[in-house]
Amino acid sequence: MRGTIRRCGFLLVAIALDATLWSSAMPAAATSSRAPTTLAPGTIVAGRFVKAFALDGGAFRVVPAPADMGTRDVPRAIVTEAWATSQAQGYSIKGIAFGLVTVVERFRGVRVVHSQPAWVGLVQFSDAIYQCTAFNGPQKTAPSSSGWAAVVLGSGKNPPDVVYRANDVRCGHYVHSSLVNASETVSLPWRDDNGGALVQMPACSTVNMAASGGSRTGPPDLAIWVTRVDDPAAPGCTPSHPRVIAGSESAVAGDPSTTHDPIGPVPMVNPGAR
Repeated sequence: MRGTIRRCGFLLVAIALDATLWSSAMPAAATSSRAPTTLAPGTIVAGRFVKAFALDGGAFRVVPAPADMGTRDVPRAIVTEAWATSQAQGYSIKGIAFGLVTVVERFRGVRVVHSQPAWVGLVQFSDAIYQCTAFNGPQKTAPSSSGWAAVVLGSGKNPPDVVYRANDVRCGHYVHSSLVNASETVSLPWRDDNGGALVQMPACSTVNMAASGGSRTGPPDLAIWVTRVDDPAAPGCTPSHPRVIAGSESAVAGDPSTTHDPIGPVPMVNPGAR
């Protein structure tokens, strides 16, 4: 959904990393001793890339778009959607602008991205969201773009919306670069259905969280969050449908005093980011 922003509390989730998912070796290009990636001053001006920007030595790159393409200011709806991207949870915002995006490598289940006009949200990883078990092995040199990711919201007719994560080192293990279909976290309206919370599930969505809260003296509130894939052409998308969310958390829907959590896109990036 590319609509108006509605702020909601940020949920920081600690993620325990499974070392079996990663390889201990990386391609030579990914392990080169380049200087760490930075967003150089003047790369983004008035909502547009005016200089090229690359991750992983050019495996992901953005170049300036023609002047007659896109807008000079990033639409508010795009800003809202970019920072509600599920895969950006726990990252910090570095910048957002319009440009032409190319991802050199092909990834299964994701459409090819080549010279794609898009709004690109650049984020950098915060180590705080990972909980690593004790690691006593040799320290590995981090790739040049370690910790970086890019949210790509395509422009044009039926464009791809994707997230690129650069080659990384986490908990002593290499994590290879990835390109996945972007998903958005959205807080849904609900109504009571015999003590459960009835919601209208958007197309291509799954339930992320049902949680109740509130102060000791105030009424309870209920949040129903879903994760919705932005690209309707992504594999496995289901049509919109009603669903009753049952369970102890959603049971507060039957209390007439229960209020709604703020409705709409849920910011996933770190608090305080702009």
